[in-house]
Amino acid sequence: MSTIGDELKHLVEFLEQGFITREQFDRRRNILLARGAPADSNAPHRLGDYQVIGILGQGGMGVVYRAQHRLDRSDGFSQSDVAIKVLYPQYACRPDIVERFKREAGLGMKLEHPGIVKVRGFLETEERVALVMERVDGHPLSEVIGTLTGPIPWLRSRYLFSQLLDAVSYAHGQGVIHRDLKPDNMMLTPDGRLK
Repeated sequence: MSTIGDELKHLVEFLEQGFITREQFDRRRNILLARGAPADSNAPHRLGDYQVIGILGQGGMGVVYRAQHRLDRSDGFSQSDVAIKVLYPQYACRPDIVERFKREAGLGMKLEHPGIVKVRGFLETEERVALVMERVDGHPLSEVIGTLTGPIPWLRSRYLFSQLLDAVSYAHGQGVIHRDLKPDNMMLTPDGRLK
Protein backbone atom coordinates (compact mmCIF):
# COMPACT_ATOMS: atom_id res chain seq x y z
CA MET A 1 0.00 0.00 0.00
CA SER A 2 1.47 3.36 -0.98
CA THR A 3 1.67 6.36 1.34
CA ILE A 4 0.58 9.87 0.46
CA GLY A 5 4.28 10.69 0.17
CA ASP A 6 4.70 7.98 -2.48
CA GLU A 7 1.68 9.22 -4.39
CA LEU A 8 2.96 12.80 -4.25
CA LYS A 9 6.35 11.70 -5.60
CA HIS A 10 4.55 10.09 -8.54
CA LEU A 11 2.54 13.28 -9.06
CA VAL A 12 5.75 15.31 -9.10
CA GLU A 13 7.20 12.96 -11.71
CA PHE A 14 4.04 13.26 -13.84
CA LEU A 15 4.21 17.06 -13.58
CA GLU A 16 7.91 17.16 -14.47
CA GLN A 17 7.35 14.86 -17.45
CA GLY A 18 4.43 16.96 -18.69
CA PHE A 19 1.76 14.29 -18.25
CA ILE A 20 -0.34 16.59 -16.05
CA THR A 21 -0.71 20.36 -15.75
CA ARG A 22 0.18 22.36 -12.64
CA GLU A 23 -3.53 22.87 -12.02
CA GLN A 24 -4.15 19.12 -12.16
CA PHE A 25 -1.18 18.55 -9.85
CA ASP A 26 -2.45 21.10 -7.31
CA ARG A 27 -5.97 19.67 -7.37
CA ARG A 28 -4.76 16.06 -6.88
CA ARG A 29 -2.28 17.11 -4.17
CA ASN A 30 -5.05 18.85 -2.23
CA ILE A 31 -7.20 15.72 -2.43
CA LEU A 32 -4.32 13.63 -1.08
CA LEU A 33 -3.64 16.05 1.76
CA ALA A 34 -7.32 16.13 2.68
CA ARG A 35 -7.14 12.43 3.54
CA GLY A 36 -5.26 13.38 6.68
CA ALA A 37 -2.93 10.39 6.53
CA PRO A 38 0.76 10.79 7.28
CA ALA A 39 2.54 12.16 4.24
CA ASP A 40 5.80 10.38 4.89
CA SER A 41 6.27 7.19 6.86
CA ASN A 42 9.87 8.33 7.39
CA ALA A 43 8.89 11.74 8.76
CA PRO A 44 11.57 13.00 11.13
CA HIS A 45 10.91 13.35 14.84
CA ARG A 46 13.64 15.97 15.15
CA LEU A 47 15.33 18.34 12.74
CA GLY A 48 18.38 19.91 14.36
CA ASP A 49 17.17 21.63 17.54
CA TYR A 50 13.54 21.36 16.44
CA GLN A 51 10.94 18.83 17.56
CA VAL A 52 8.58 17.96 14.67
CA ILE A 53 4.91 18.15 15.68
CA GLY A 54 3.10 17.43 12.42
CA ILE A 55 2.69 18.17 8.75
CA LEU A 56 1.41 21.57 7.62
CA GLY A 57 1.43 20.85 3.89
CA GLN A 58 3.25 19.54 0.88
CA GLY A 59 4.29 20.91 -2.46
CA GLY A 60 6.18 19.93 -5.55
CA MET A 61 9.60 20.28 -3.88
CA GLY A 62 9.05 19.15 -0.32
CA VAL A 63 7.08 18.80 2.88
CA VAL A 64 6.39 21.60 5.37
CA TYR A 65 6.36 20.50 9.00
CA ARG A 66 5.20 22.29 12.11
CA ALA A 67 7.95 22.14 14.71
CA GLN A 68 8.96 23.63 18.04
CA HIS A 69 12.35 25.01 18.96
CA ARG A 70 13.28 24.71 22.59
CA LEU A 71 15.09 27.80 23.79
CA ASP A 72 17.25 27.40 26.89
CA ARG A 73 16.68 30.35 29.23
CA SER A 74 17.77 31.04 32.77
CA ASP A 75 14.10 30.86 33.86
CA GLY A 76 13.52 27.46 32.25
CA PHE A 77 12.52 26.41 28.77
CA SER A 78 10.43 28.33 26.29
CA GLN A 79 9.08 26.86 23.08
CA SER A 80 8.73 28.63 19.76
CA ASP A 81 6.60 27.27 16.88
CA VAL A 82 8.10 27.32 13.39
CA ALA A 83 7.43 25.87 9.95
CA ILE A 84 10.22 23.82 8.40
CA LYS A 85 10.24 23.13 4.67
CA VAL A 86 12.20 19.95 3.97
CA LEU A 87 13.21 19.12 0.41
CA TYR A 88 12.22 15.72 -0.94
CA PRO A 89 15.24 13.36 -1.06
CA GLN A 90 15.36 13.41 -4.88
CA TYR A 91 15.99 17.17 -4.71
CA ALA A 92 18.15 17.24 -1.55
CA CYS A 93 20.82 15.21 -3.37
CA ARG A 94 21.11 17.73 -6.23
CA PRO A 95 23.77 20.38 -5.51
CA ASP A 96 22.16 22.93 -7.85
CA ILE A 97 18.82 22.75 -6.03
CA VAL A 98 20.45 22.78 -2.58
CA GLU A 99 22.44 25.87 -3.56
CA ARG A 100 19.27 27.60 -4.79
CA PHE A 101 17.55 26.65 -1.53
CA LYS A 102 20.44 28.15 0.47
CA ARG A 103 20.20 31.37 -1.55
CA GLU A 104 16.46 31.46 -0.87
CA ALA A 105 17.16 31.14 2.86
CA GLY A 106 19.78 33.90 2.79
CA LEU A 107 17.50 36.27 0.91
CA GLY A 108 14.53 35.44 3.10
CA MET A 109 16.45 36.18 6.29
CA LYS A 110 17.16 39.70 5.02
CA LEU A 111 13.52 40.55 4.31
CA GLU A 112 11.53 42.32 7.05
CA HIS A 113 7.95 42.98 5.97
CA PRO A 114 4.60 42.11 7.60
CA GLY A 115 3.39 40.56 4.34
CA ILE A 116 6.39 38.24 3.91
CA VAL A 117 6.96 35.07 5.89
CA LYS A 118 10.14 35.50 7.92
CA VAL A 119 12.89 32.99 7.20
CA ARG A 120 14.78 32.12 10.38
CA GLY A 121 17.44 29.76 9.14
CA PHE A 122 18.72 26.89 7.07
CA LEU A 123 19.37 23.30 8.18
CA GLU A 124 21.51 20.78 6.36
CA THR A 125 22.28 17.27 7.57
CA GLU A 126 23.51 14.19 5.77
CA GLU A 127 19.91 13.20 5.10
CA ARG A 128 17.91 16.43 4.93
CA VAL A 129 17.98 20.00 3.65
CA ALA A 130 15.49 22.38 5.25
CA LEU A 131 14.38 25.98 5.49
CA VAL A 132 13.17 27.21 8.92
CA MET A 133 10.43 29.87 8.77
CA GLU A 134 7.92 31.58 11.00
CA ARG A 135 4.73 29.55 11.28
CA VAL A 136 1.72 31.44 9.96
CA ASP A 137 -1.76 30.61 11.26
CA GLY A 138 -4.49 30.72 8.67
CA HIS A 139 -5.46 29.16 5.36
CA PRO A 140 -3.91 29.21 1.91
CA LEU A 141 -5.72 31.74 -0.27
CA SER A 142 -6.52 28.93 -2.72
CA GLU A 143 -8.43 27.13 0.04
CA VAL A 144 -10.27 30.29 1.04
CA ILE A 145 -11.32 31.00 -2.54
CA GLY A 146 -12.01 27.39 -3.42
CA THR A 147 -13.82 26.04 -0.40
CA LEU A 148 -14.30 28.48 2.45
CA THR A 149 -15.83 31.47 0.69
CA GLY A 150 -16.08 30.98 -3.06
CA PRO A 151 -15.28 34.13 -5.01
CA ILE A 152 -14.02 36.95 -2.79
CA PRO A 153 -16.06 40.18 -3.02
CA TRP A 154 -14.43 43.00 -4.97
CA LEU A 155 -13.66 45.32 -2.03
CA ARG A 156 -12.12 42.48 0.00
CA SER A 157 -10.09 41.20 -2.95
CA ARG A 158 -8.85 44.74 -3.65
CA TYR A 159 -7.70 45.04 -0.02
CA LEU A 160 -5.91 41.66 -0.18
CA PHE A 161 -4.36 42.47 -3.54
CA SER A 162 -3.02 45.78 -2.21
CA GLN A 163 -1.30 43.83 0.60
CA LEU A 164 0.20 41.47 -1.97
CA LEU A 165 1.45 44.36 -4.12
CA ASP A 166 2.99 46.07 -1.09
CA ALA A 167 4.90 42.89 -0.14
CA VAL A 168 6.02 42.19 -3.72
CA SER A 169 7.09 45.83 -4.18
CA TYR A 170 9.16 45.64 -0.99
CA ALA A 171 10.80 42.36 -2.08
CA HIS A 172 11.59 43.78 -5.54
CA GLY A 173 13.11 46.83 -3.88
CA GLN A 174 15.43 44.45 -2.03
CA GLY A 175 16.39 42.69 -5.28
CA VAL A 176 14.24 39.61 -4.60
CA ILE A 177 11.82 38.18 -7.14
CA HIS A 178 9.28 35.56 -6.05
CA ARG A 179 9.02 33.14 -8.95
CA ASP A 180 6.02 31.18 -7.75
CA LEU A 181 3.29 33.65 -6.77
CA LYS A 182 -0.02 31.83 -6.63
CA PRO A 183 -2.91 31.45 -4.18
CA ASP A 184 -1.42 28.19 -2.80
CA ASN A 185 1.61 30.19 -1.62
CA MET A 186 -0.33 32.97 0.10
CA MET A 187 -1.68 32.56 3.62
CA LEU A 188 -4.70 34.48 4.87
CA THR A 189 -4.35 34.95 8.61
CA PRO A 190 -7.30 34.97 11.04
CA ASP A 191 -6.98 38.79 11.32
CA GLY A 192 -7.35 39.19 7.55
CA ARG A 193 -3.70 39.76 6.63
CA LEU A 194 -2.18 38.19 3.54
CA LYS A 195 1.32 36.73 3.87
